Amino acid sequence: MTAEIIFLNPADMNPTIAELIELDFDVEVLDDWVDDEGPTIWILANAITELNQSAFFDRAKTIVEPLGG
Repeated sequence: MTAEIIFLNPADMNPTIAELIELDFDVEVLDDWVDDEGPTIWILANAITELNQSAFFDRAKTIVEPLGG
């Protein structure tokens, strides 16, 4: 499954990526999705999981939200 994660502060992105990778997510920074109007940036976090969609997004949210995503 894939979660699209938005960062309003790009400084929050690297610690979040490190945490996701440590938890076996594959992470892709979407360089072409950088917001020209502000510092917003997006990443994709991919994981193979047996969780259903709702549980997967809940898990991703509990990982990234405290880190600024």
